Amino acid sequence: MRSELSEPTVYRLCVVLRILEELRSKQIVISSSELSKYTNTTAYTLRKDFSLLSGVASSKSGYDIENLIFCIKSKLDIGIAKYAAIAGLGRIGMAILNYTDSRIKGYDIVAGFDASVNKLETLHTDIPLYPAYDIEDIVRELKIKLAVIAVPADKAQEIALRFIKGGVEGIINFAPVIIKTDVDTVYIKNIDLVTEFNFLSSIVKTKGE
Repeated sequence: MRSELSEPTVYRLCVVLRILEELRSKQIVISSSELSKYTNTTAYTLRKDFSLLSGVASSKSGYDIENLIFCIKSKLDIGIAKYAAIAGLGRIGMAILNYTDSRIKGYDIVAGFDASVNKLETLHTDIPLYPAYDIEDIVRELKIKLAVIAVPADKAQEIALRFIKGGVEGIINFAPVIIKTDVDTVYIKNIDLVTEFNFLSSIVKTKGE
């Protein structure tokens, strides 16, 4: 379904989708030029991305927002509820666990994990919490497919392997270490804040020259 889409294309479409969902209550049609200003991507690149979607049509005024939302969601298999879990219930983990903004709609966080049983007893949340050693069993039982890791660096690889053995197919890693896997069906997104700051600093410097 998504095999012909490159990772940059998928990422751009996800960014466009978020923007369209914010604009849908304000306007009906949007042009690729207008979208390019929101995404820092050229209008030509966006039009190429949209050409890979089935059912997308444009007029002189641009793209019908509702139709474009539907086509992106259909191509990326977004909209069907997916179960997710979080490992590491410190500040980052708890912030994500309790995140109820409508933009996360469609991704139901159904479990939280932490290595400290004592900590689990003190946390207050509507989401069921479990000790980290139960990850594999709970992931299988609840059919969890997505996971967020926010644990110390020395525990991240171990936690990732537990999630993968349980059946998770996608992981967002906030731990300050690169997680690796030999399982082709699992995708890991390593988010390193230092790298992101370096990137932003470089971009800002380049634009200022």
